[in-house]
Amino acid sequence: MKILSKLFSNSGAQTTLFREDILKEIKEGGLQIAPFNPELVKEASIDLSLGEYYFEQNEDYEMRAQIGGPRCHNPFDQFSRNLWKCDCSRAKPAQICADEHDVVLKGFDPKDLAVVIKPKQSILSASLEFVKLGERISLHLDGRSSPARLLLRAAGPMDFIDPGYVDPVTFLITNPFDTLPVVLKVGTRLVQFEVKKGGPGCSGCYGGRGKYSSPVSLEEAQAAWQPEMMHSKMHLDPEAFPSMTVYPDKHITSRAV
Repeated sequence: MKILSKLFSNSGAQTTLFREDILKEIKEGGLQIAPFNPELVKEASIDLSLGEYYFEQNEDYEMRAQIGGPRCHNPFDQFSRNLWKCDCSRAKPAQICADEHDVVLKGFDPKDLAVVIKPKQSILSASLEFVKLGERISLHLDGRSSPARLLLRAAGPMDFIDPGYVDPVTFLITNPFDTLPVVLKVGTRLVQFEVKKGGPGCSGCYGGRGKYSSPVSLEEAQAAWQPEMMHSKMHLDPEAFPSMTVYPDKHITSRAV
């Protein structure tokens, strides 16, 4: 057993952190969260809450794609960003939302900020919290079970976050109802993430190579962040460039010289 323990401790395998180790990692700076509320740290996960900025789904996207567009949904074409409205939306006081949509909002203070999701629509939103991961820390995200039991699920696009990432976490929320708007309070805990730490042989920095983050401090990220940074950048993937030839049968990729 001692030999196996030593083998795995030096193998670089990732370990799931529990509450005590998560708090230790935060204290030592390997995982930074701002604003940080210790009550959001659970037995083996940390909750993240809904922020106030979001993009609404563009209701006429398909029509625009058919008329004057590429006539398809091509993720490598920047036209696909028209899936979301150009202007970022911002949460409003709950009383204003209640008046605009003629709804009764129990559990809301009139001054609480609220986000309204229209029936059968999705929003692209960001967490209230900014996170910065050390070179051996990665996160695995999932929706919390309590909202999911009410058909409210915040899903990826960021189900996994690489070491070195810094910024808020982007997630997608969909209203499953045909006629009812969904109203959410800013600060509502919607997702939770499992914290994993790599062994001595693991290290990496997404911030230096990733499309959605830069190698900066948490404070610099907070000062520089703009809602538009939530948009997909799939058009920058290597597969999007004409000079790249892909051979699916051999799983070989090469660039034309």
